[in-house]
Amino acid sequence: KLLPCAYVSPVTPAIFDFLQRCNDANCLTWHGGKIPQDEIWVKVGGDHGGNHGGSFKMAFQVLNRDHPNSKHNTGVFCVFTAKDSRENLTLATGRYAEEIKELQEAKWRSKDGRVFKLRVFATGDYALLSLWYGLSGANGFHPCLLCDIKKSEIPDKDSEDRRLSIPARTLNTLEQHHRAFLSEGKGRRKNAKYHHNVIAPVMFRIPIDHVIVPGLHI
Repeated sequence: KLLPCAYVSPVTPAIFDFLQRCNDANCLTWHGGKIPQDEIWVKVGGDHGGNHGGSFKMAFQVLNRDHPNSKHNTGVFCVFTAKDSRENLTLATGRYAEEIKELQEAKWRSKDGRVFKLRVFATGDYALLSLWYGLSGANGFHPCLLCDIKKSEIPDKDSEDRRLSIPARTLNTLEQHHRAFLSEGKGRRKNAKYHHNVIAPVMFRIPIDHVIVPGLHI
């Protein structure tokens, strides 16, 4: 059934307003040169809270802060009370796909005339990241979001059967494997393992090397 969803759209002005307020308060930092002086780093993520009747929240956090994970540095821009399934995420957050793509090419100009490039990162638990990037999940034949390793190759890194070089996943390979899943695998989930477990299109085109790997899954 249809349920209410509260959201801010577009979200880019909200991010720019937050940046300006941080700049006015002199609380932006580049962490001793770890972030280039002409860049602002923003992470976009989501989380579902509560087992029964919990809500899914999508938010941004500016990494140019002393405490980037603080609730005071978190801007929620989409929330709905329903399971964070692929269908629900597409319906509720799909409106941001093009904007997040454009945000990666955007520049923010502060009131004092400085211009900064934006670098966008994706964050979430492994289940959410798998959904965002179109994978069937952590139990798949190819379970890793970052590379093309097979599940059988993970337990024993010194096995003679393990490949010496394992290709990294990219947005392009994800797109190629999804097309093959639809055309050759007929879109049937039982055929996912033959197409690198890519069963859906990428929701947000944030490069794989800009995914923040959740600490509990390292």
